[in-house]
Amino acid sequence: MKKQDKKNTKEKKGFVLYTDDLVAAEELLPDFERRGQLLSIITAYATGRELPQVPDLVRASFVYIRNGIIANNAKYERKLERQSEYNQR
Repeated sequence: MKKQDKKNTKEKKGFVLYTDDLVAAEELLPDFERRGQLLSIITAYATGRELPQVPDLVRASFVYIRNGIIANNAKYERKLERQSEYNQR
């Protein structure tokens, strides 16, 4: 699997993971092995490492969660820009 772009993750030390997403993943992935795979791919993504190969159902769960992480990162970047503009005044 390809290595993801580190641009979105190198400055930040964390990301938002909503409980609703975890509950949905738990329903889709009833066994601990696949939940562990989901956690592994989320961790790899968040730290900029190469994403591991995972079953399709795990990947689908990850894509949903990844999209939320990307959206929250974009919100965070906009907030930083606004703060920077405010501080320059």
